[in-house]
Amino acid sequence: MAGWRDQARELQKGVTGILGDAVVGIYAHGSLALGCFNEARSDIDLLVVVARPLELEEKLALIDLLLRVSAAPYGIELHVLSTEQLEHWRHPSPFELHYGETHREALAFEPVAALERMSPTDADLAPHVKIARAAGIPLAGPPPETVFPEVPWEDYADALRRDLEWTRASRSALYGVLSPCRAWASLESGEVHSKATGAKWALGRLPPDLRPQVERALAGYTGGGEAIELDAEERRRLQAYIEEQVS
Repeated sequence: MAGWRDQARELQKGVTGILGDAVVGIYAHGSLALGCFNEARSDIDLLVVVARPLELEEKLALIDLLLRVSAAPYGIELHVLSTEQLEHWRHPSPFELHYGETHREALAFEPVAALERMSPTDADLAPHVKIARAAGIPLAGPPPETVFPEVPWEDYADALRRDLEWTRASRSALYGVLSPCRAWASLESGEVHSKATGAKWALGRLPPDLRPQVERALAGYTGGGEAIELDAEERRRLQAYIEEQVS
């Protein structure tokens, strides 16, 4: 697990060099915070909190840094939020900057245009902030519960339902199986679940004919990163069953 810390430390050093005293804190969330980081397939999920809005030049410098540091070896999924955006929480939340490997090409070749096209808000920040407050790993800055607000449950639930709808079109078999299980487990139990704990929760409640694909997806997610194959009908039946449970 030292590898992710080395990569995160390099990013932390670069962010601090660009933004200086504007950095309030840098926090790992997602699979790292929830204890299910898989070196074969997980991303490093980070929230950077800043004391003021970012200038365009600062955003471009951060993009250059991320293009260099991300995917070496782990992909980095990063949001920059200001203290004002956190203190005056709304859902979907606005943000200062978002980087993920799906944006790499656009940010590398036309960064200003890509920033202009980027949505100004992101519903996924509700679960990100909720997890960061509860279990975030501070790479810099004060304890996360002093930085992040308590996200209302209805915001978290709305983000899960949006994600459940989005998974219908996901090309990733793992994501298309495990993310609906996570949404179902969280919405039904009222607790925060990871993909791994959500799948384990769902396995105890699914009908027998829907369990094998979840078992295969969970094994692939927690194992050595092996790809799995599922036909469209298998995924459709699982998706339909879970959507019926949470409707």
